[in-house]
Amino acid sequence: PPCATRDAIRASIAEIEAAEKLLSEKRLRLHAAWNDTLPISTLPNEILTNVFDLVAGNTYRITTFDTSTEWRKSMLWFGLMRVCRAWRDVVIAIPMLWCVINAGSELSWLRLAVTRSSAMTLHLFFPNTESALGEEKFNFFMSQAHRIRSLYLDTKHYTPHQVAMSMRAVASFLGSSPTPLLENLNACPEFENWLSTGESS
Repeated sequence: PPCATRDAIRASIAEIEAAEKLLSEKRLRLHAAWNDTLPISTLPNEILTNVFDLVAGNTYRITTFDTSTEWRKSMLWFGLMRVCRAWRDVVIAIPMLWCVINAGSELSWLRLAVTRSSAMTLHLFFPNTESALGEEKFNFFMSQAHRIRSLYLDTKHYTPHQVAMSMRAVASFLGSSPTPLLENLNACPEFENWLSTGESS
């Protein structure tokens, strides 16, 4: 039933939430203004781009990954977006940073990364998880096959049978759509891991 007291409380809560939103927006503007006074904020975006490229280890020139650790190092630049809004805007505008993609990510993230990579060639890293091999992602990667330069499968914890299944999936992908720019395909597990499984293919 209608209650004047509850209606008054709801109205007061709405006013408080609106005031909090305004204060939050004002706080963000003040932080941005503070950052603008720092010496590093005077650097041209072209210089920041070069610095960020160094942080990324010249990501766009990477063509293969010998270990998953090397792939993770190539993504260190991602933390730069959390420093401030200005740096985030610069990072978003650098296509070369977005061309190394974790295929195990959510499809929405994959689409975002591909969009931000502009016309750069792509380097796909497939973690040792089935999340990277779903049909929807498979179809998405097929639509980008003409841009793929490197494929890396992290199979170091796979058994020989799992490696064989993964290679069949890759063969199916490669056979389904042309990959004229593909230069590197790395899907070899460490030999010690094969021995430790006690299995044979």
